Amino acid sequence: MLFKKKVPENLINDALSEIQKEKYIETLEYLLKQKRKSIKDEDNCKQKQKLIRFAASRGFEPELILKKLEK
Repeated sequence: MLFKKKVPENLINDALSEIQKEKYIETLEYLLKQKRKSIKDEDNCKQKQKLIRFAASRGFEPELILKKLEK
């Protein structure tokens, strides 16, 4: 999305390099826990789908989302 908004590549790379991996994962876990509380659907499969869509819409990688949901 940043490329589509014509943000220079060097700025994107600089910003991404500043992200601390531990903090990034903690943020994902926190967001997933908070979202799970708000999901009314009882079906585990549907809950998982909603959580995946939610986290992906926030920019997290699908592989990392699935890994955290497996726990």
